[in-house]
Order: sequence, then structure tokens, then C-alpha cells
Amino acid sequence: NSVEDLRIKYKVDAAAVPRKINRPRKVTNWGSSETNHQAESPRDHFRRIYFESLDHTIILIKTRFEQPDFQTYLKLQALLFGAFKGDLGDECQHEMLEEIVGLFPRDLTIDGLEGDIGFLSAQELNGDSLTEVIEVFKRPEIRSALPE
Repeated sequence: NSVEDLRIKYKVDAAAVPRKINRPRKVTNWGSSETNHQAESPRDHFRRIYFESLDHTIILIKTRFEQPDFQTYLKLQALLFGAFKGDLGDECQHEMLEEIVGLFPRDLTIDGLEGDIGFLSAQELNGDSLTEVIEVFKRPEIRSALPE
């Protein structure tokens, strides 16, 4: 077994189940079997830890990417890429612009954004990544043409 050979080579102790600890009754929900569970083998012990950490990670990812602000960011990104590709439909574009102007009413107007989108659709985009979009915005002619 290669794992066993590596364990011996690097002088790592064999995996073992932690010794059983009887928690105080007030902590164990009055003898609930769930809190007193003892794994029968190291494999069972680490399997439980693995799945607990996996569940925790899934919950964190879901809460991070289901936030309303993240959905707004995705819409902004779709509008930006659609502007460069020139494939935004008029109705879709107008709805997106209204939503964005609603978020930043003191800084943006629909007419101003429509003009910027028209300008961006004339620019050449070499790829489909956000890095490519940033490179386009770094061009001196773009920087001077678009307001902050």
C-alpha cells in the first residue's frame, strides 16, 4: 500500500480515533446519542470530519454567491460584455440600464450610459475575459473619451 509506505518513510504515526470523552451532561443535550457518537475506526472519524467541512464550505459558497450585490455585479458584467460585443437587445439593454441607474442615480443617466455603450460597441475586444476589458479601458483614447 503506497500510503502506508509513505507513512513509514516519513515516520508519521498511524491514524487513530481520538479517545472517547464523556462531556458534561448539561453540554450533551441530556444524553443525546448524536453528541456522544464515537467513531469505530479512524476512517469513520475522518470521514465524518470531511463531510462536515464539505457541508460547511457549500453553505459558505451559497451565502456568498446568492447575495443581491453579487447578482447586481453579474448584471453589470453582462451589460459590459454585451456592450463590447454589440449583442444587447434594445429591451434587455434598457431594463439593465434602468436598474443600474436606479442603483447610482446621482452618478449615472440612461442617456449617458447608452452613449457609452454605443462607443464601446465600436471598440475591438480580443477575448471574453474581464482582463481583456480592463486592457481596453487602459487605452489612452478610451480613457480620454469616457468620463470617470
